[in-house]
Order: sequence, then C-alpha cells, then structure tokens
Amino acid sequence: MRRAPFTVVDTGLNSAETNQAMDRAWLIGHAQGQRANLLRFHRSMPSAWIGLHQWPERELRLLYCHRKGIDVVRRLTGGGTLYVDQRQLCFSLTLKWTDYWAGAGEAALLERGCRAIATALQGFGIDARYKQPNDIEVDGRKLATLFVSRYRSSVLMQGVLLLSADPGRVLSTLRLPSEPTSAALSATAAERLTGLDRVLKRVPTTTRIRKALVEALAQAFNLRPQSSTKTVYAAVRDSAPKAPLPSGLECELRIPTATTYWREQAGTQVGVSEAFWHSPAGLLRARLRWDSLRQVARWLEIGGQAQVYPLDLFARLAHGLEGVSRSALPAFFNGLCERLHARFIGFKQDDLLQLLERVWDRAGQQRYFGLTAEQSNRLTVLGVDDSSASASLVANADTLVLPYCARPLGCRGQPVSKCETCSDCEVGGAYRDAIANGLKVYEATGSRQLEALLEQLRAEGSTGVVSVVCQTFFIKRSSTFHAAGLPMLLLDLDGTTCYEMQQEAAGYAGEFPHKTALDMPLLEKVLRVRSPNAGLVD
Repeated sequence: MRRAPFTVVDTGLNSAETNQAMDRAWLIGHAQGQRANLLRFHRSMPSAWIGLHQWPERELRLLYCHRKGIDVVRRLTGGGTLYVDQRQLCFSLTLKWTDYWAGAGEAALLERGCRAIATALQGFGIDARYKQPNDIEVDGRKLATLFVSRYRSSVLMQGVLLLSADPGRVLSTLRLPSEPTSAALSATAAERLTGLDRVLKRVPTTTRIRKALVEALAQAFNLRPQSSTKTVYAAVRDSAPKAPLPSGLECELRIPTATTYWREQAGTQVGVSEAFWHSPAGLLRARLRWDSLRQVARWLEIGGQAQVYPLDLFARLAHGLEGVSRSALPAFFNGLCERLHARFIGFKQDDLLQLLERVWDRAGQQRYFGLTAEQSNRLTVLGVDDSSASASLVANADTLVLPYCARPLGCRGQPVSKCETCSDCEVGGAYRDAIANGLKVYEATGSRQLEALLEQLRAEGSTGVVSVVCQTFFIKRSSTFHAAGLPMLLLDLDGTTCYEMQQEAAGYAGEFPHKTALDMPLLEKVLRVRSPNAGLVD
C-alpha cells in the first residue's frame, strides 16, 4: 500500500499555550484540507496540562501553580492531567481519519500509537510495555503517555515522553495523581513515574530519540516522513485562531490560577450537587442544579478524565438531559447517546450512567437526611445497587469506623472506647452517638489496618458500615473499599488532611502529625435516620 507523506518539524521550546494553539490551528487547517500530515516535536515551559473535559479546580493545586509560575492550559485531547517542563519531549501527530480507522475506532488508533512508542523505546533496550488505555510503562511505572482527539476527518495525537521525571513537582502540582491499587498499598503516586534517565545508564541524544519515534510512528500508520521546509515551519508557527472556532475546540487554552478568580467561581457553585465515578479510564465527574419543584435536573455539567467522541459530547449530553427526572434518566440517557453516536475510550456508556445516577440521587439524599447540597456532596455510597438507598443502608448498618487522625496526638494509641467519657474533641460525641444508635465503633489507624479491618467486618457478616474517611483517600484508594464488598456510606473529613499537607506517606502509615476534624452536623443527621421516629425531612 502506498504510504502517505507526513512532514516532521521541531518547533523547540515554547509556552504551553503556544504549543496547544499550534496544534489546534494545524488540526483545523488539516480538517479543512489546507494542511498536510504533520509530526511536530516540541518542548514546553513548566506547565500543567489538563484534559479537554477536566475541571482545573479538582485536578490541580492552583495556588501552588500561581506561586511557582506554572502555566495551566487545557489540551485539545481528553484524558488526565500532566505536569510538563523542559525535561519532557512532547510530540503532536496530525493525520487523516481514514475509512479503516472509522471502522476500528479511536481506541484502536490510540493503542496503535502507544504500541509504536513502546516499539521505539524498545530499540534502546528498554522493556517498555503498553498499558490500556493510553500509557507506556516500564516495570509498572509510567514513562510516556498518548492522547487522541478527532475533528471531522482529522486526528490529533498528543504524546509526552519523560526524559527525566520530577515526582516531587508532580505531587505538588496535581491534586489527584493516580496511585497503585491495594496490591501495592504502601506505594505513593511519586513511585508511578519514571524517566529515561532512570531506566538507562546513558540517555540517547534527543536526535536519536526523535528518529526512533518517527520511524515507529511512520511504520504504525503507513506514513512516509519528509523533512520540513521554512514555509512549513512558518505555517506551523502561525497559531492565530481562525474565528469562529468549531464546537469542541472553542475552549480557552490558558486557564487562570489567581485565587480571586477561583473564589468567584466557587461562589457560583453554591447549592450545586456533585458526584464522581471511578471508570477504568479514570475519574468521571458531574455537577447538577436540581429543580425541587418539578423534580428534574435544571442544569448539568459533565467532566473528568475521559476521551469521548464527538468532542463536545459531554456538553451535548448535559444540555439534552436538562429537564429529565431520576426515573426517566436511564432510558433517556441511553437514547441520547445513540442519537449522538457517542463513543468512549477506555470506559463504557454504563460508567457514565452510573455517574449521572449518583448525581441525580443527591436530591434524594438531601431529603432523606435533611442535608444541604454541599453536605450531600460529602457522601459516597458503596456496595448497593441503587445509590438512592443510602437511608436504608444507614438504618441496616452495624458499624461506625472513625479515622485516627481525627483524635488529638496525645490520645492516639489508646483504645477508642476511652473516647466515650471524654469531651475534649468531637470524637467523643461521635462515639456516644454511635453507641446510642446501636453501632459498634472501630478506629482505622492506617491504610493497611483499614484494609484488614474491612476484611474482618466482612468475615463477621457485617450488615453495613458508616465510615468517616477523607474523600481524597477514597478517590485514590477506592479498591480498598470495593474489595470489602460491604454496603458502606462514607462521610468526608473536615480539616486539613495529609493530602493537603503533602504528607500522605505519613498518613498511610498512621503517623500524620496533625489533627483533622469530624463533620459532626453531617454525622448527626446521617445517624438520625436510625431513630425510631426517623422519616423524610421536609
């Protein structure tokens, strides 16, 4: 088969916004038939790249970014957040969406690209392996990643190869970098990254690395490389937006990091319900304004670590689901996905439905427990088929689990039962409320002990657990809770946690040197449904 030509160019070091703008301009021009296939190598100034559908305030430590001068930009591709600086080699491949790929799908194209990168790295003696849906790993550590986007008949793939990794900077920049499952519970997110300088005694020159990537990608996509010219280079550098920008690509590339901006944004979210769902591809999020009079969704926003098609699928789904009730949601959602020809990479349509059901169920939780929208957002329901069954879950529970970090340092190590007669902190009140409502009380003194405790409760035939746990810990270590297979209602912690202080290793080991706090108003409202006179709260 005849190989299609593609131009190879290196645009050097630029700001992150400029690099994204170049990719967008070339992708649009390529879709309009005005630009050729292109493989562009580039580097970026220190920056955080969030995925097309992610919410920056949930993914990044924006104050840290602001103080350190780290730019925040939105990629044109979906997926997760990256920290990028001059020590990474970035590349963007724009090519035609052929009939073959239309039949195979975006996931197959992404896999082909990832395997090509792995092949290029294997040429240097690296045991690089593809990991679904879009990573290249060495011994379980991420070395490179690739994302894909499609507009009309054109495809953009954006890749990053870590020549040298700075886990400390990554942890300081990102709120929720992924971590291993409970099989390696003592590991931290920092240990999930590596660089060429760690896997090779002598790092190849950038010229050799580029050459290997060009050859591997050309072979994978049946392309024929050709050198750039001054005319092509000038065209690539022309990143001025051509108005109007197409739907799905019209996003602002640069994202503000100033505290005043995000404080104003937070003010617009008062009374908004929020939920998340762990999909195989990453965390999905939704937030909702509920019409309590009509009992339907008034406004909806969907986001998260996702690669979906069409590019504006989430926005179109959100608009289409306004005015839909909880009972009509599943059928309406599935029909809407079919009409929009929805396609998902690395997760299924049912994952998105699970997310939406949870955010719709926030209204019921507010009624059952008498909560505000903000309080209901601090609840996570596990182990039941219907997340709206949170009230019956609490009524049938037999156990309350409290975190060690809610107790003062001088009390840790003593049996939690001693808290019953103590009023020095809120843990005593929580203990007494639990006993009065017929619950056994346990204390989780670290991540490994929590895992063992949940296994013990399952073996004892526990009928349900109410647990106070940092929501960030659950997001990062959800497998610990799912593996227990117990009906559980999790309540988020108050106060400054080990994650916010970047001391999660100490937190996991049961050695966090600061005190967090229990949200006692929330806990009291939740336990109130166990009262003989409990009922719906108006």
